[in-house]
Amino acid sequence: MSDDHVPNPLVKNLAAVTQVRLPGTAGRIAQQIRDLEGIAPLFQKAGLVRRVHRPTPLTVHAAGISTHTPSPIRFMGGFLYAAGAVRFDLIAKDNQVSSGTQDSICEMDDIDYEDQRLRLQLVSITQAYRLADATMRDSEQRDMVIMDCPLLVSRSLIAPKDDLAHEGHRHAYADAVAAVESFWASHRDQLRPWNPEGTTLVSVSGGRFGAVLQLAQRDLRTTDGRSFILPGEGVELGKLGEIDNVTKTILNIGERRFMHGLLGPFTRTGAFRLDFSSPSMEPSTLAKEGIIGFHFKGCEGTAVRFAHIVGPPDTWTSTMVDSIAGILMAMSTIGGQRAEPLPLLLARRELKKPLEQSLELYSREVRRYLKSRINEAAWLSDLDALD
Repeated sequence: MSDDHVPNPLVKNLAAVTQVRLPGTAGRIAQQIRDLEGIAPLFQKAGLVRRVHRPTPLTVHAAGISTHTPSPIRFMGGFLYAAGAVRFDLIAKDNQVSSGTQDSICEMDDIDYEDQRLRLQLVSITQAYRLADATMRDSEQRDMVIMDCPLLVSRSLIAPKDDLAHEGHRHAYADAVAAVESFWASHRDQLRPWNPEGTTLVSVSGGRFGAVLQLAQRDLRTTDGRSFILPGEGVELGKLGEIDNVTKTILNIGERRFMHGLLGPFTRTGAFRLDFSSPSMEPSTLAKEGIIGFHFKGCEGTAVRFAHIVGPPDTWTSTMVDSIAGILMAMSTIGGQRAEPLPLLLARRELKKPLEQSLELYSREVRRYLKSRINEAAWLSDLDALD
């Protein structure tokens, strides 16, 4: 009997599992959808989900700052790395869109094995803030600067040991904190909410889908619980009913699936103060003033994104948050599930491929240079034998 006629055990198992599991999987997902449809109106009534009107026509001057660190290349027991950031300006006037100026910063070098991932995150924050600082100092007046990295530095990124092996990591952490402190010390009076007519600095990313669930679990009867809700948002968590039942339902659905089902086109969650007490954030003085976060979704077919801004909760008004969300939504119409504000998307396209190609070239050139120096040293060592 030829091998062509021998039944594949894996294929048989897959067919059996498909037949057995299919009804259960479909039924469970259908039940989650029904549960979601049952509790979603409660979140809308409580004010945790609200519709946002896009600015029409769109007139805005926005800058996107994208950061990227390609996967480091293994090299002689360590790594060669590249890190870069690009700023791309987008100018929209009465829905007519044009590109503005660009700026960039990059570095390439070798790095040891210890905690290179965390260290490169710190490098990205430093580069983003250096570009943001240059952006605020040029002659252009921008309405919004959008970054794709955190606005503060988490102490979870600190070097795990205070020894010589982690010296580079410690320097990277200190540089990141210094860059953040310097930026806010220099430009705070030019930024919202301290200057209502100033520039908005906002970070846009994915994730943090459990933030709304954490907010829903706050006890509004206490001062601490009420302090987590942006004043003026009109959130009434009492309309959620039994918090325990809501929490159980969300956990059964899953935070990500829940958030994507909860937000429809051009909606956002109520703005809330992020709890950064653990792990603590630096600069601590800025973290204590407040970090405001909200999720938003643009047009149909795009993914839910998370935005956060800096400033005291009682200074950010609901109207200001709506205006920020509306601009972000209006610029997040391209890319489907990967959609993000257009200045950020264009900055990423300008950055990612060239940086990755440059790292590959850098690796080849370092190898060629070392090989040349080694061969040269070997040839010169033979001269001693001629004396």
